[in-house]
Amino acid sequence: MTYTADVVGLLRTLAIIFLVFWGFRIIGRYILPWLGKWAIRKAGQRMQDQANVNFQQRQDRREDVIKDDGNVKISKTKPSPDEGEFVDFEEID
Repeated sequence: MTYTADVVGLLRTLAIIFLVFWGFRIIGRYILPWLGKWAIRKAGQRMQDQANVNFQQRQDRREDVIKDDGNVKISKTKPSPDEGEFVDFEEID
């Protein structure tokens, strides 16, 4: 069994190689930078949304007004679940 190369097969192979190379250049030059910008913009938006949610949660648990009597304001700070309990100690001499 012997195979012979013909000119049409050679030209077709070269054309395929050229088109694949040209396609990679187009993808690398135009599509990949666009995808990178899109991914960075999307990640930035997600981080911004998460920061807004975290800020709102901190504001919500910061203070609950218990009593407002004239100019005196008594408020209670809600501890977050990850902070633990705070105990104020005084040193005795």
